[in-house]
Amino acid sequence: MDHLIILFPFKLLKMDPTFTRTENASVSEVTVEPVPESDGMGEMLTTAQTMHWYSSVIFGTIFVVVGLVGNSFSISIWGRKKMRSSTGTYLIAQAVADSGLLAFFFVTDSLVMICPSIKSLYAFGVFYSYIGYPIFFLFVILSIWITVGVTVDRYIQVCWISQSKAMCNYKKALTGIGIISLLCFIINTPHFNTYYPVHPNDRKPSESAYAYTEFGKGKGSQNYEFWVHCMILVLVPWVTIFTLNMLIIRKLQVNRQKLEKHRETTKTKSHNRENQITRIC
Repeated sequence: MDHLIILFPFKLLKMDPTFTRTENASVSEVTVEPVPESDGMGEMLTTAQTMHWYSSVIFGTIFVVVGLVGNSFSISIWGRKKMRSSTGTYLIAQAVADSGLLAFFFVTDSLVMICPSIKSLYAFGVFYSYIGYPIFFLFVILSIWITVGVTVDRYIQVCWISQSKAMCNYKKALTGIGIISLLCFIINTPHFNTYYPVHPNDRKPSESAYAYTEFGKGKGSQNYEFWVHCMILVLVPWVTIFTLNMLIIRKLQVNRQKLEKHRETTKTKSHNRENQITRIC
């Protein structure tokens, strides 16, 4: 197959073995690059673009609205004093991260699909290059790793009961969220150097107001996206979450078996006492 269509994350990108990023090429420009009909990929690309439009404009907007409303309720509930706990603190942080993710997804993806001409505005080019694109991915990473924090918190409370009081409290949760946020910001810094705004004098009026930097169009960016972002920042946390959840389930099963055994023993002892009392009487 000469070409490969990739939909990740929320972007449409046509990859070709001979494809290289040019200095003024943007994601949107790459997306609409024509594909020869003879190789059977033209129709597939058109279908993928249509699916991208529906997923971003129709379904994406619905998910953004519902998600923002749901996260607002979550923050209001877990923010009550009587609900204050380490788990609640992590869940508030996750709701904030998810809300930021949804908002920036709408601005950088849905809005561009709704109004394509916005890409040619220099102000949008500055925003997309230095705020929209990097902060969107920052919220992606934050959302995932805060989920890890929630899972670790639950694991300690279930499996390390004796240490849970000292390790799982409001202040420790704030510290954990702060450390996660700082590390995610540091690791996400390459995304701040992926695009740069293009001045109107250096491009045609219809062209995008942002383009790849030297780093963004090079091998370094590609290696970062695949090895660091996809494999480490995304895959590792999900493996961690899965492993910890399996350990939590295992611990609960063991505790349940102990409880059932204790109930059975208690029931047997009670039955024996009743028999002894009956014999005496």
